[in-house]
Amino acid sequence: MISFRLPRGRTLSIGQPPGVMGVLNVTPDSFSDGGVHFDHMKAVHAALQMAEDGAAVIDVGGESTRPGAEPVSGAEELGRVQPVIEGLTAARTGAQISIVTRSGGNQFHGSAFDYLRNDIFDAGDWFNGYTNTPALPKAEERQNDFGGTVSGPLLKNRTFFFFSYEGLRLRLPTTSLSTVPDASFTPGGTTDSRQNATPALQPYLNAYPLPNRNSPEILCNPTAFGCPSSGISGSAAFNTSYSLPASLDAYGLRVDHKFTERVTVFGRYSYSPSETQERGVPNDTLNSITTLRNTTQSGTIGVTVMVSPHVANEFRFNYSRTDALSRHSMDNLGGAVPLSSLPFPSGFDVQNSDLVFNIIDMTGGSLELGADIHNLQRQINVVDNVSLQKGPHNLKFGVDYRRLSPQFTPFVYAQNIALLNVAAAETGSLFGSTVFSYVPGTLLFRNWSAFAQDSWHVLPRLTVTYGVRWDADLAPASTSGAAFPAATHFSLADPSQLALAPVGTPSFKTSYRNFAPRVGVAYEASQKQNWGTVVRGGFGVFYDLATTEAANIILLSNYPFENALFTFGGSFPLDAVTATPPTVQPPSVTSPQRLAVFDPNLKLPYTLQWNVAVEQGLGARQSLSTSYVGSIGRRLIQTSYFVNPNPSLTAANLVANTATSDYHALQIQFKRQLIGGLQVLASYTWAHSIDTASGGSIENLGNGSISGTNFNVNRGPSDLTFATAFLVRQHMPFRLRNGSRSSMC
Repeated sequence: MISFRLPRGRTLSIGQPPGVMGVLNVTPDSFSDGGVHFDHMKAVHAALQMAEDGAAVIDVGGESTRPGAEPVSGAEELGRVQPVIEGLTAARTGAQISIVTRSGGNQFHGSAFDYLRNDIFDAGDWFNGYTNTPALPKAEERQNDFGGTVSGPLLKNRTFFFFSYEGLRLRLPTTSLSTVPDASFTPGGTTDSRQNATPALQPYLNAYPLPNRNSPEILCNPTAFGCPSSGISGSAAFNTSYSLPASLDAYGLRVDHKFTERVTVFGRYSYSPSETQERGVPNDTLNSITTLRNTTQSGTIGVTVMVSPHVANEFRFNYSRTDALSRHSMDNLGGAVPLSSLPFPSGFDVQNSDLVFNIIDMTGGSLELGADIHNLQRQINVVDNVSLQKGPHNLKFGVDYRRLSPQFTPFVYAQNIALLNVAAAETGSLFGSTVFSYVPGTLLFRNWSAFAQDSWHVLPRLTVTYGVRWDADLAPASTSGAAFPAATHFSLADPSQLALAPVGTPSFKTSYRNFAPRVGVAYEASQKQNWGTVVRGGFGVFYDLATTEAANIILLSNYPFENALFTFGGSFPLDAVTATPPTVQPPSVTSPQRLAVFDPNLKLPYTLQWNVAVEQGLGARQSLSTSYVGSIGRRLIQTSYFVNPNPSLTAANLVANTATSDYHALQIQFKRQLIGGLQVLASYTWAHSIDTASGGSIENLGNGSISGTNFNVNRGPSDLTFATAFLVRQHMPFRLRNGSRSSMC
């Protein structure tokens, strides 16, 4: 038996049967394959085929070694091989993965880059001058992408580091059309709504941008909804161009240390703050700004231990934190005068509350100012895998634990003011108002999984991979604040008795019997040179999470997350009674509310997947492959919606295992290598997908359940399914004057 030292302290022992190495060049100018694996998806697919064919080692290289090849930077080399390594790691091929890279770990290396773009030489939009007279000024466009890397030794031959930074500064040009209250200079205007408004309402109308100087009064049909009897809307156009700023800073640091030839450890940390701004979202005025700040941090520690030449253990611990904050503000775009105060009850202000002042008949007619939401996501992930090579068997065992602790902090109070038209806004005569109360909370999600797998080289021409995976998705819980509600008398056939379960009841019973067997076979039916035949097939059970609709439970349910009180008519500013925040309390006959709950007997959804493929060589330069893939989904998550199911509930969204799906596909692919590196690929795919819901979310109404008992009523072709597809592609590499290679498809 012969043993080889592999990177990161690993050892490969080759005895009988002999080990086979698959070479994968992730370069555009490989002299051995012409760069056909430069696309990382193709590279991963090719590596998986190598593993199925019995490769014990997959050798990945990101820089060409052909004579005259241009050297690439470390960052570019890493960008080529990293997606491939991540794809192979996720697929758990069972093969050892070797990375071919340049030596020089004991030397310092660095790189820097900068990209700058502006609009100095950009032409204006022709339609701008056609639509707006005179044309609007061209909005500023800037893009500056800059950064660099530095790497080298901390302790010679033992400790190495790699640091990277990338910064991005953007200003994205945008042109928008909107309507605003008219002004004294509006052509054809007779209302001058800003001056005619009552003193209490003038600050709100003045908070809108002024109309364009040459924009005439907008007239409307007096018989139309929201139009004053005079036919004069009191509004005019405000069209403008502006730039939306965005920024990103991404820092990354990795340190590797080798304690001994058998024990290596690494640590990786990333920090990425970003900020973006948008105007007029979704129907806000163009001077209403939504600012989103997002900071992502992640730290990982990994330890690899070679217990023996045949046994290796890999341990990973990760902690990630994402802090996202969204707020609404106003500026003086177009001559607007931002609001200086809000008409909120004592204890509520712009820091913890939100105001929406909406004139319904205007485009972009909502003033919005105040807090939006502050979400904090924290994740702990622990993974441990053991690999064991024993004769023709490559065994793997592993466990995976994931803990998510999201904290959501929405605004605690809000007023949504609705006025039919500008005339109503002048006096504060309301169509209606909604007052909201929200309760923050910290939730808890936990997932466990474990697997055992064996890749068995039964014969030199036959490899069988089989194993089993176990998954558990625990019922969501709460560590503080609002918690997921649980239900009693849950019935899709008769929701009339639906009610809340006692506080502290789990939203569903956690299932621990989720075992998923999987098997794959690769057989070389014929080894005849250039006319070889390879047959592959597999079957597996795959479980999904039961908690995928947790966010919609929060959005679609009043108690215990929120309460809202709508009042028809009235006047603005709201009186003390109407402005009082509603109490967040359980639904009752006197206070009916919306409710969204899981089925107490919810199970993990699963799919059964299988495939068969035959690849036939047709001489030295061409091959034909035929593949069939099937997949059926059962116990899939689906939401059923009921209106007024009983006197205590205005609506009920019930999440249960009611959806199914069936998918079948056949693909025929022909590949031919022509002269001069020219390659031609032709493929034909026939596929058919039928389901009763193409997604779990009720927000896409097509996913909702129509019937509470006969779920096949929903059955039909899946969303975005394509029955047939025919593709012909050619790939031709060519040499540039400087000696480097490129390709054309």
